[in-house]
Amino acid sequence: MAGEASFRVWKLGDPCLIRCGDGRTVEATVQLASPSGHSLALGFEAIIGGWVAMMPLLWSAERARFEDFRGDAYELTGPSSQEPRP
Repeated sequence: MAGEASFRVWKLGDPCLIRCGDGRTVEATVQLASPSGHSLALGFEAIIGGWVAMMPLLWSAERARFEDFRGDAYELTGPSSQEPRP
């Protein structure tokens, strides 16, 4: 499936960077994660797209990206701007 090669399985406690639609990058921590890593809740100290301090994200295999419940896309990377690992 397209995009699956770049999918990273995020785990509880992983630090990450969220790239927002407005170009901002926000530091976050994975607060909840499903075993597959396809469902996440991220904690952060900011307001992102109307989400305050915590945001749920779901992996969209069709679009090969993480999205919130409204369908807004977010890019997650490791804390040192590493590319997502397979």
